[in-house]
Amino acid sequence: MLNSIFTKSTLLFVIALFIVVSESNAQWSIGATYENKGEVPTNGFGLQLERDMKLPIPLIFIRTRAHASFFNETNNITSGNIQIDQEVSSYDFGVAAIAGANIALLSPYAGLGIGLEDYSINSDGDSFTPIENEVYYQAMVGLGLNLLPLIKPFVELRYSGFSNTDEISDSQQRLMFGVALRF
Repeated sequence: MLNSIFTKSTLLFVIALFIVVSESNAQWSIGATYENKGEVPTNGFGLQLERDMKLPIPLIFIRTRAHASFFNETNNITSGNIQIDQEVSSYDFGVAAIAGANIALLSPYAGLGIGLEDYSINSDGDSFTPIENEVYYQAMVGLGLNLLPLIKPFVELRYSGFSNTDEISDSQQRLMFGVALRF
């Protein structure tokens, strides 16, 4: 119970820090992503909201980001003459700080953040619905293309580490393709 209170307090502190840091004069960005990860459910979609912090150096940027992702997949399990459909869903949301540089048409960046993931399995033949809520930390690297002033396609690789696992696996990596609208 103490661990749960600590993790929720930490997440609330990070969200409050995100709001305070975001209040500087800056540019907003909203983006949509297609995401692929190494565990079931494997494919999903996400939304991102970013805000640039105003810096005196024109080529360097620091951003704060809030993001949410949804993954859903249906698996058919057959045992003998019995077929069971399982719906596996995963929701996650979090905040991150990102730093990068604008170099000609490219914008490489890296960032760190924290989030919360809800994972559930619903089975049609059973009322078995385990739900796991896990706090995770994340590290990301990405590359944006500065082709048009308002529209920015990007690719990103995100690694998520969960508080209850010590080993690194492919299931903790996520490849994302997206486009952001900057205003």
